[in-house]
Amino acid sequence: KKKTKKKKKEEEFRQQKELAERKKQEQEASDLLKKQEQLRAEAEAKKLKEKEEEELNKKRLLDEQKRKEEEKANLLKQQEIQNRIEAERKKIEEQALKTKLELEKLKKQQEDARKLQEQQ
Repeated sequence: KKKTKKKKKEEEFRQQKELAERKKQEQEASDLLKKQEQLRAEAEAKKLKEKEEEELNKKRLLDEQKRKEEEKANLLKQQEIQNRIEAERKKIEEQALKTKLELEKLKKQQEDARKLQEQQ
């Protein structure tokens, strides 16, 4: 009888030990799964952040390119306006020169006419 009681206690102790060991292993497995999930979530978040930064950089580059193109277009417009102004200025100068020459020609004709009258 004593042996069976002792064996029974040993069996119970062994079962409790196995149960404790199993619980410990289950907890470790659970902890590992949680850690794995956490790492996966962190990796996903990092990936998302990198993608957002990439999109932001693309947008920045496009904005910069658009700004440069607008700047270039504005410079071309300015150049075109300056060219028109310069062409207009040259036309005015040429007209002023023609007018001056015509005026000198008229003065000479008047002078010649006066001299001719004086001679008569």
